[in-house]
Formats: sequence, structure tokens, C-alpha cells
Amino acid sequence: MNKTRKLSGPEKERFFKRLFVDVGGLDIPTADRLTEAASELISSIRVRKNIRFAGPARAEQPTDDAPAETAPAPDRKEPFHPEPVFTPDPGPAPQPSKSPEFDAFAFGLVPVYKREGAAGLSARLSEISSVAHLRAMAKAQQIVLAREMRSGDIDISALRAAILDAVARRVADRRAM
Repeated sequence: MNKTRKLSGPEKERFFKRLFVDVGGLDIPTADRLTEAASELISSIRVRKNIRFAGPARAEQPTDDAPAETAPAPDRKEPFHPEPVFTPDPGPAPQPSKSPEFDAFAFGLVPVYKREGAAGLSARLSEISSVAHLRAMAKAQQIVLAREMRSGDIDISALRAAILDAVARRVADRRAM
């Protein structure tokens, strides 16, 4: 069973401070600054209950007369390590796309329309000479085209006009809200 608790307000701030001091091993002024910054950015958090911090400030240090532990006791959880260990994951090799040199985000359709108007966007779209590239750009930037414009043979000027209309509708819809 996942035992979590939602923290906000002073509870959240106490949690952050304890986390930064106990786990991070930071001094109090630094922990206070980080707590304040985190509290401004994060409105609430969900934390697991009954997790003990075992950071540098609370880690048990072996004394001269007590032998050092080589492994944690079975009833304790592994200590939290604030520095993550990254191992590169090669993963599957990227598949070459149909046109690797085309960047679907070379320019933003909506921002160009807002700054330069329909004429400016039309001029930028005329720089793209491939139907596939125009479709990829519209899809990547979430411009909704009519079904007949999304596939099949089509005149490139008709596709450019459809993209221009779709961008104009999107901007108008946003302004209407």
C-alpha cells in the first residue's frame, strides 16, 4: 500500500528544510534560502510516510571502539544518496527519418503569424518546397488540418493556404477565450 501524504504551507517548508539539512548536509542559512525558493515554486508535494532520512548529517559514524558496519541492518532501508549515479543508456539506435535535415520547429507558425501577420507567414511557408515537410511542421506544432490535407497527393499551394487558415483560426480561438 502506498502511504503518501500531501504537504503544503508550513508542513511543506519544514519538510524541505529537513530534507536540505539532513539529507543534503547543507548549513542552515543555505537550507533556509533553498527552502524559501522551493516553497515559492512548489505549492504542494506528496511524500511517503515513515521514511527516515539517512543523509550525511544523520549518518551514523563509527567510533573508535565500535566496528564499522559493512552493510545496512536488514530492518533499515538503504540510505538516500543525494548524488545520483548516471550510467549512459545507449538504448535503441535512432531511426533515420525520411528527411533528417528538415527541422519542423525551424520557425513557429503561430508566433510568426502573430508578429508578421498572414503575409509574413505565407512568405515563410513558401520557403518550404516539400508537402511532407509542411505536413510534418503542421503536425509537430499541433496545427489541425482538414483530413484531406493530411495525406495523399495535394497541391503544395493549397496545403500552404490550409496551414495559414488553420493558424489564423487557432490565433482567433485563443483571442476569443
